[in-house]
Amino acid sequence: MSSAWRHLAAIPLMNAGHDRLSSFDFDCGAKIQVGQPQILNDVLPLIAKRHDITPSEVMHFQLARGWLWITSDEVPTSILDKRNVFAVCTELAEKLWNLAWWIDLAGGGENNYWRNGGNMHCAGVYLYSTDSPHLPGFRRPYIFSTPRPEYQDAPWSVECLTQADRLVRIFADPLRKPIPRLALVNDLRYVMTSWDARRMGVRFSLCCTALETLFVAPSERAYLWTPHIRRRVQQSCPSLAGFSDDFFERFQKRRADAVHRSGLDEAGTYPKHVLTEIQSEVLLRDGLLWASLNYDTVASAFESDAWIGLDSKSA
Repeated sequence: MSSAWRHLAAIPLMNAGHDRLSSFDFDCGAKIQVGQPQILNDVLPLIAKRHDITPSEVMHFQLARGWLWITSDEVPTSILDKRNVFAVCTELAEKLWNLAWWIDLAGGGENNYWRNGGNMHCAGVYLYSTDSPHLPGFRRPYIFSTPRPEYQDAPWSVECLTQADRLVRIFADPLRKPIPRLALVNDLRYVMTSWDARRMGVRFSLCCTALETLFVAPSERAYLWTPHIRRRVQQSCPSLAGFSDDFFERFQKRRADAVHRSGLDEAGTYPKHVLTEIQSEVLLRDGLLWASLNYDTVASAFESDAWIGLDSKSA
């Protein structure tokens, strides 16, 4: 085992059904490697023996087409101090999980494995430390992808990973001023993706709220289908060009069903008509990605309760 690192956090990448998995080095120190990295050869058998690791997780280790991992050589302080081994490893896991989230927002990171009729990924980050080999894993809710084939093709391409690397740099900037509304939209999408396809009504309700939080200023009395709000969506979401012309009419109808009548599909069953809901999720990803990459522009717009530069009707 290498002496160049003391702590390691890693995520197996199944990339089920796809071969387009790219090796990549991120600015934050994390790496993706196709196949099993040499650094994990000695560590994985030790992780697999822990009591909190299930047989299915061990199988994922064996079937993984690649790994996302990060290491640290920080010497931890006493267990009673703030920078103890648990704090150091938890910080590594947070960094890795957040990176996986930005990869998802950039359009990749899906197709890790399949459960309950939907692709999902990044439930846990596996930890190992030479200072404390038996650290428990770092768990977060699964990120469930959209349950239609045309929106599941999100390879771990170099282009996608480069975009995610840019997002990490933007949000790691210590001089960056937080934008509360943008953080709220990101949190709403995070909650939305923790529900699988059987709860599409819940996902859609959260998606509607997130889209309106992002595109409609608090001082405006408008909806996503209001003409000048439509233009904002069109300018921010390139995927909209591939949707049918009646998308906003379909969205208005389905929003009324989901928000005011608790949805039309029974809870616990796979919804039969979800194209509008899924296309809305695609627009949310497009819009949040656009806002994140144009951080300075939306910062001034949100600060003044306006959409400066997007339309002439900003308040």
